[in-house]
Amino acid sequence: MVACGCIPSIVCTCVLQFHFYSLRIKQTQVYILQYASILIFTIYMLNFISIKAILLFA
Repeated sequence: MVACGCIPSIVCTCVLQFHFYSLRIKQTQVYILQYASILIFTIYMLNFISIKAILLFA
C-alpha cells in the first residue's frame, strides 16, 4: 500500500500513508457532494413534477 524510496526512514512511510489517507478522504468528500447534489436535484424535480400535476388536475 505504501511505496517508499527511503527504506530506513519511518517518517517517509508515515507521510506517504497520511497523503494516501487524505487523498482517500478528499475522494470520499467529492463522492458525497456529487451524491447529495444528485439527490437534491431529484427531489427538486419530483416536487416540480408533483406541483405541475396538482395544478393540472386541480
